[in-house]
Amino acid sequence: NGGGYDDFVPQLVQSSGAQLDLVEVVQVAGAERTQMAETDAHQQDDADHRHEHGEYNEHVWYDLRAMQRLADRIAERLAAADPEGAAHYTARADDFSAAVGELLVRIEGIAERHRGARVVATEPLATHLIEAAGLIDATPAEFTQAVEEDTEPPAATVAQTLALFTGDPVQCLIMNTQTETAATEQVPRAAHA
Repeated sequence: NGGGYDDFVPQLVQSSGAQLDLVEVVQVAGAERTQMAETDAHQQDDADHRHEHGEYNEHVWYDLRAMQRLADRIAERLAAADPEGAAHYTARADDFSAAVGELLVRIEGIAERHRGARVVATEPLATHLIEAAGLIDATPAEFTQAVEEDTEPPAATVAQTLALFTGDPVQCLIMNTQTETAATEQVPRAAHA
């Protein structure tokens, strides 16, 4: 948890009155809540396209190196609470980190073969993976923002997004089927066409 994701969780913890040893994943990932206004700009070779994520992407579960750090942090905290189990917690964190390491190797392979390829993502859920693979998120910022805010993007923005699949088309569409809207349902149809 963390980064404003499921804001009710910190409220539940606070209202419980319990003294808990908390690990906030966004802090482990290196993104303090107060520093979420950073801008991330990507350039296309053939156009001056800027994709600005107005705030930090809270979907840090897809930042694989951060998840390795998180596993280590949790193992450290569990070992401090239960010194007799310390070796077990460390071993499990190491196993987890090794499994994530295999995913990182796969992402590096994608980067070697496809670095600079333009993609469209119907939601910024996979932004960390897109960046790790050296891909360019060509999704119009207004489209992404509307989906994040559970609103429909303007018709012109939808048209701009659909146009990314014609002419010099993007190479990949990344869908989050949990956030399907009338606008996002048009995107795979355009990609298939």
